[in-house]
Amino acid sequence: MIKKQKRTRSRFRTGAAALVLLILQLPAFSSACPAYAAENPTAMNRIRSSNTVKAAADTAVIGDLNGDGRCNAGDVRSMQKWLLGTADSSPADWKAADYQNDQKLDARDLTLLKRACRSAAYSDKSYGVFLGIDPDDIARTLDYDTIVIDAQYFSAKQIAELHASGHTVYSYINIGSVENFRSYYKDYEAYTIGAYENWDEERWVDVSKTVWQDFILKKLAPEILAKGVDGLFVDNADVYYFKQTKQIFNGVTAILKGLQALDTYVCINGGDTFVTDYIEKGGKFRDVADAVNQETVFSKIEWDEDRFSRNDDEEKAYFQNYVETVAANGGDIYLLEYTKDKELIDQIRKYCGAHHFRYYVSGSLELL
Repeated sequence: MIKKQKRTRSRFRTGAAALVLLILQLPAFSSACPAYAAENPTAMNRIRSSNTVKAAADTAVIGDLNGDGRCNAGDVRSMQKWLLGTADSSPADWKAADYQNDQKLDARDLTLLKRACRSAAYSDKSYGVFLGIDPDDIARTLDYDTIVIDAQYFSAKQIAELHASGHTVYSYINIGSVENFRSYYKDYEAYTIGAYENWDEERWVDVSKTVWQDFILKKLAPEILAKGVDGLFVDNADVYYFKQTKQIFNGVTAILKGLQALDTYVCINGGDTFVTDYIEKGGKFRDVADAVNQETVFSKIEWDEDRFSRNDDEEKAYFQNYVETVAANGGDIYLLEYTKDKELIDQIRKYCGAHHFRYYVSGSLELL
């Protein structure tokens, strides 16, 4: 459920996101793994020897593999490419990630790097959601490591500039409904199945239709990813909450698995009804997504009064149980809260720190 903002030039859907560490499960690389060595000699040579890349001088930041002065998702991606033998990967200082101090990089170092990045991620500036901004407003994101934007309104060059500024960039994509300000609205209006409460300009879509799945997986998502974003912030899996049928469940599942097959990071915004049912049916969370971003765990939007308040204990406990269940099933967790209440913000900070979750607190629904 994301806020939209009307603009003169275009309209933006704004809302929760997350962004997020890209996680890739790698085997334990060693000379005792002959099959991997045969298939991936370049990566194996890199693991066995520390002489391929010369270390920089003393590392200022442990985990800063790419030399940007910070330990974040960019370093995780650099190490993944390094271990997989990607031709264009050349860490500025490989020793920064040699956590085991054994003069080589392996899967264990990658795991420790991920943990280090996460432990450094619980400040207010590690993650920001800016779905309401124009490219001209991008300076507002400079203090944030991971940012979420609507890349449909950004060029590949602008995304590259964000990367050059040290950002990990995720893009909004709407899989369960369609907004009437999108250029493709008329093409899929016939497949809509109901009005979206509180959003007059949006309608739920029948995600079981092959034509809609093909649009998302063969056109929209590839076009967004071609701009160079690092992952997708996937909204409105909650179409399954709106219409809880086998067909809709299977449609959401097919789309999410299809996005995963595009080899990108997938973060579901909300989706508690779908995700809970999927796990209870025996599904593996990481088959459909890498993360969940949950809005308003602690805070509450008073729609009729146009203000923010606090969630009641029952609602808060429900969503805490949801995100903790996802975390127990291997998912990364992000919270997006709307409040200016300093006491509540402190509660959010402490909760996320205790559970190793990321969070972003916005004082505005517009997420500018």
